[in-house]
Amino acid sequence: MRRLSRKGSTMKSQRTILLSLLLLALVVAIRPAGAASRGPTTAGPNKTSEALLVDCAGRFVRISTRAPRILAQGSLWDHPSMAAFRLPAGPFDGCLVADVQLDPRRSLLFAAVAKEKREDADERRSFRIVVLRLPDLRRVQSREIERSTEEGLRLLLTPESHELLASYDRYEERGGEEGWLNVTERFSVPDLAPAGVREDFRKAAGEDALPPSVALSKLATWTAGGRLLDRNWLLDENGRVLQRLDPYALLPAAAQSDLKSLERRGATGQPYLAIAFADSAGQRALFAIGHDGAQAETPRGAALWVYDVGSGASLRPVATPERVAAYDPTQRETPTVHLSPDGNFVLLERFEWRQAAGDEPGSVARFKTGPVDLYDLATGALVRTFTLAPAPGLSSRLLGISPDGSVALFGNAERLYLVPLDGSRAPSVLTTGSGFDPFWSVGVVFR
Repeated sequence: MRRLSRKGSTMKSQRTILLSLLLLALVVAIRPAGAASRGPTTAGPNKTSEALLVDCAGRFVRISTRAPRILAQGSLWDHPSMAAFRLPAGPFDGCLVADVQLDPRRSLLFAAVAKEKREDADERRSFRIVVLRLPDLRRVQSREIERSTEEGLRLLLTPESHELLASYDRYEERGGEEGWLNVTERFSVPDLAPAGVREDFRKAAGEDALPPSVALSKLATWTAGGRLLDRNWLLDENGRVLQRLDPYALLPAAAQSDLKSLERRGATGQPYLAIAFADSAGQRALFAIGHDGAQAETPRGAALWVYDVGSGASLRPVATPERVAAYDPTQRETPTVHLSPDGNFVLLERFEWRQAAGDEPGSVARFKTGPVDLYDLATGALVRTFTLAPAPGLSSRLLGISPDGSVALFGNAERLYLVPLDGSRAPSVLTTGSGFDPFWSVGVVFR
């Protein structure tokens, strides 16, 4: 079965395009009222002190976030307990590590690790889950994933860390129809004993209908009642679709009226608001209004709008004079706006369009210029602006925000930028070296 024929390959490409267009056509609202604060930080002795980043090739860097410095570097395969899982040197397809998750109570790192360096003829590869003890990264457990997958493996711990979810999909044919098999496997923690599996076959036809399920993305976050918020989808704990968040239905009429300055003209000349999903955290979904999808349609200014899934509240949009790029799964440097873990603040990376190095004349890309704005969603106020120097440039993105909201990490191919979000000190810059590529980090965990 070679990609289920050329038609199957075409259908899969169409799926990727349709997903991108769908995500760039949706939005929801902003934060309930609350007292202004210095920033998304949690005071106390247990504040984040370390971060561990893992890149696409399986290299890691462990850093101190209090006195910014590199504590250790290497590969997930360095410890003798991982010797049996080491892969031969040389080129590889995709990412050798698909995802990582931290169990902070047990100081365990869960990693989805490729079993082969190359994809097979159907562009699939097998993975295993390994459990590594921190900080020495000694393997204490592992579990094979029996099916091969096409786009990696998403790991997600349940809120109480009793179980680990492994979510993936694969394109295949069943009963003469082509589609995607969405699979959610559950394992007990920390022994990785199988605790259940759910499969759902989603036909390729009927893309505009509400799908029965979706494979989890790295944006999936838990909400009340054991539900998941993943992009514009509200899901049950097994990835079954409960609701699609429609921003145009959720945005109050009064807010639409206030945002007329951001309206664009459609093909028929009718005005409309361009609304697109950007991020999710703290039971809230962040949408960008007037998002900057292409240089041809980039008026300065946008609005940040949050919808609270838990309360059903649509909050007043926060205006910003800066460009904003929404989430686009085909462009790794997006989104350029990010919710804090508690959902109360937004970080905005400023950018401008510049000539892309090595590309054809006239080809442009987003250049991150260095300033990063912190907005309080309760008041709509700009709390402070941080400056990353030297400017991160063309291939740069947010890598993660610590769960306590005390520090944010940004990165490009050579540098890590540590930003204390309370403004207590200026951002710090670390040069990683040793082949570690921060831009291609597949995960960061904080301790």
